[in-house]
Amino acid sequence: MGFFDSAVNLTMVIYIALGLPTVLFNIPFVHLTLFIAKNRGRKEFVTLGCSALGDIIYVVIYVFNSYWRIQDHPTMISRAECIGHINILISTFTAVLIFVNPLMIAIDRLVVSVSGVWYYKQTLTYTVVLFSIPIVVSSIVAGANFYMTSVSPIEMISSMCFTSGIIQTGGFEWFYYGFKWSCVVLALVVYGVVAIVYWKKVQIGKCDVVNRVKIQSAYLVMAFNTANAILLLFVPDVLLKVLTKKSLTLMTCLFSLMIIKLLLNLVGIMLLHKELRTAYLDKVLIFPSWKKRVFGFTSVVSVSNHAQKNRMTGPN
Repeated sequence: MGFFDSAVNLTMVIYIALGLPTVLFNIPFVHLTLFIAKNRGRKEFVTLGCSALGDIIYVVIYVFNSYWRIQDHPTMISRAECIGHINILISTFTAVLIFVNPLMIAIDRLVVSVSGVWYYKQTLTYTVVLFSIPIVVSSIVAGANFYMTSVSPIEMISSMCFTSGIIQTGGFEWFYYGFKWSCVVLALVVYGVVAIVYWKKVQIGKCDVVNRVKIQSAYLVMAFNTANAILLLFVPDVLLKVLTKKSLTLMTCLFSLMIIKLLLNLVGIMLLHKELRTAYLDKVLIFPSWKKRVFGFTSVVSVSNHAQKNRMTGPN
C-alpha cells in the first residue's frame, strides 16, 4: 500500500469517526419528532425531524461508502460502472436531498408567516407533501445523472468512486451543481423575506407575546439550520468544485464540515429551543437521578404527574 492509499484510508476513517456519533446523537431526535404521536401534531417539530432524517440518510451512506472504499483495491473502471453500485447511486440522491431540504424549511416558515391561520389548520399531510418534493426532485436529478453516464462516451475513473468523479461531466455537471447551490441560496432569500414579514407583524401587534414566545424558538432554530446550510454545505461544496488545486487535507476538512453539519444543527436546537431540549434530554438520559444531578431538572412528564398527584391528594 502506497502513501497515497494510506492517506486516503485515513481520510475514510476520519469520515467514519465523524459520521457515527453524528447519526447516533440524531436518531433520538428523529424518533422524538416523527414517531411520538403527541409531537407529530406540532408541524414545526415534524419539519425539523424530516430534515434531520434526510441528513441522517446522507451521513449513513457517506459512512458506508467510506468503509466500502477502505475495502476496495483501487483500479480504473467506467463512470457508469461506479453509478451501477447501489450505494453510489443512493449517494447521488442524498447529495441533492440535503441541499433541497433547507429550501423546504424556509418555504415552511414563509407559509406560517404569511398565512398562519391556514398553516395551523393543516394536518400531517401538509408536511408529508412538503417533504415529498425534495425526494421527488432529488430522485429525478440522480436518475438523470444515471442516464447521462449510461449514454455518454466511456470515461474511466477510480473504482473508489469518489464524489468528484461520479457526476457526468460537461453541461450536466454544471446543471447538477448549479441546481444544488441555487436551492441553498433561495433558502437564504426566502428566509430573509420571512424575517421581514415576522418583524412587521411584531411591530404592528399582530403577534401577541404568548404566541411570539411560542413560535420564536422555531424561527430561530430554522434560521440557524439555514445558516448552517450556507456555511457547512454551500461554501464547502463550491470550494470543492471551483478550486483547481486541492490538497487531500483541504478536501478532508471540507467534506468533514458537510458531515458534521447535522450534529451542529442538533446543537443549535438544544441551545435555541427549550421545549425540544427538555424533551430530547428526557429521552436520551434514561435515569432520572442523572438528569437531576447533571442538568438540574426532572422529566416534564414526571413533574406533571407529580403536580396532578398533589391536586388529587391535597386538601379541598
